[in-house]
Amino acid sequence: MVLAALLAGTARPAGGQAVRADDPPDPPDPPAAFEAGEVFSLRLEVPEPGLASLREDPRRYVRATLAEGSRVYANVGVRVKGGAGSFRPVDSEKPGFTVKVNQFVPSRRFRGLRKLLLNNCVQDPSYLSETLGNEIFLACGVPAPRTAFARVRWNGRDLGLYVLVEAVTRDFLGLHFESPDGGLYEGPGEVTDDLDEDSRSPFLDRLDLKVLARAAAEPDPEERWRRLSQVLDVERFISFVAAEAFTWHWDGYVTGVNNYRVYADPSTGRAVFLPHGADQLFQDPEGPIAPETRGLVANAALSTPEGRELYARRLRAIATEVLDEEALRARVEDLSRRVRPVLAARSEEEVLGHDAAREDLLERIGRRFRSVAEQLAGNPSVLAAPLDFDAEGAARLSGWRETLRWGEAGLEIVPGGGAEGGAALKIAAAEEGCIASWRVRVLLGPGRYRLEGKVRTIGVVPLADPETDEEGLKPGGASVRVSGQHPPRKLRGTTPWRTFAFELTVGPAEGDEAPVVDGAAELVCDLRAERGEAWFDLDSLRLVRR
Repeated sequence: MVLAALLAGTARPAGGQAVRADDPPDPPDPPAAFEAGEVFSLRLEVPEPGLASLREDPRRYVRATLAEGSRVYANVGVRVKGGAGSFRPVDSEKPGFTVKVNQFVPSRRFRGLRKLLLNNCVQDPSYLSETLGNEIFLACGVPAPRTAFARVRWNGRDLGLYVLVEAVTRDFLGLHFESPDGGLYEGPGEVTDDLDEDSRSPFLDRLDLKVLARAAAEPDPEERWRRLSQVLDVERFISFVAAEAFTWHWDGYVTGVNNYRVYADPSTGRAVFLPHGADQLFQDPEGPIAPETRGLVANAALSTPEGRELYARRLRAIATEVLDEEALRARVEDLSRRVRPVLAARSEEEVLGHDAAREDLLERIGRRFRSVAEQLAGNPSVLAAPLDFDAEGAARLSGWRETLRWGEAGLEIVPGGGAEGGAALKIAAAEEGCIASWRVRVLLGPGRYRLEGKVRTIGVVPLADPETDEEGLKPGGASVRVSGQHPPRKLRGTTPWRTFAFELTVGPAEGDEAPVVDGAAELVCDLRAERGEAWFDLDSLRLVRR
């Protein structure tokens, strides 16, 4: 059993020379931040003009003084950081900070770092998730930033405990890659979007990302895997996907297309995905080990036979060989012992909040290990195979399950109830109406598809959706569709058997009017009605690849 210990840092050059005559010389740089194993006491001082600038533009660096004990670093760069959930203004109770030590004094370092992040952990009262998560990714063979802890004072105001995170800089890239000179990109957004560029790409017009996106959009699974293997480090990418799934990193790339980075490694010509923002892990301990692949590259890889096989092997190895529940629990307790005195010194409320969050994290970790083990035992292949399309590009659909979202309804499979005497799926609204459906989840590669089947209705009175304020946003009636998308018109009243079709697209679709959906798509036969019945002919329900 292995759990990577991240506190053994790599030695880095000491602080550099000042470039302004009025800058005092830098103090000797102590051991690197991740070798010390202590909670640092940091002071940041920003004069009023800098504060005014941060109020107007929080993302713009201003001059500040950084101090640790008697060591003082003048003219470092500081700005406010944080995403939609963690951002706090500069004058708030606990803003997060990015400190760029060499912003105004080139080659300078603080404890071996040119740049460091001070995360406020407003979404993680345990203060432990990011450290634990990054260690798990590293143990799985995926480059991830190291962490430490710091108590921060801002212009004399005690802001409390922060997680100090290693910034992904050339130093970080040099530790994990042969060359640090590639393009580095950061979410949120898809690789096809205008991602933030953390370091200058050697390619014009983001060609590295465009080549990756084109490989992911290849419709033929065999050719797609071959092309992906040329431009993506598929071994590390599948480990990245498996680590996100195991830790239920819902806000990462695979399901969230939000917190992640991509490094285009010029030494190999292949892209590597890096974790980011792992402060909310294990949120759903019983979550499926087959992730909903909203990320284009994740869906492209996992919808190939090679990707599915590699994912199954890697996830099983992570759950049984790489990670150990008791080691993870011991690590949580060790980290807690380090930060708890700092929180207790500030207030009883903070330490009680940490204790409760720590116990909750431990409980969720235990449940996750059990859930993953149970799911692996019940589904050795981990991922469902993609649909089997015949020579005409059509695939029959089976495995429909009933779902009642609102109201009351009768859902049943009726033998002999189909258009040609076969079976039918039936939904009958009861009482005040229903939102009910039959659903099946399928794994699809990039391309255009048409979901079709024969449908008939009896006395259907459409329901004005109780979940929305605007009637017609989710039109009532009967239809076949894909989850999250609705056709503009559905069947109402009494209609004979007729073919109903719904177009959809998986992957990039510039200029395509068909709804773009995830590769792990949920197909739906639904009824949203005050009263009436909808019948769906099972023999005719199929997905056609166009």
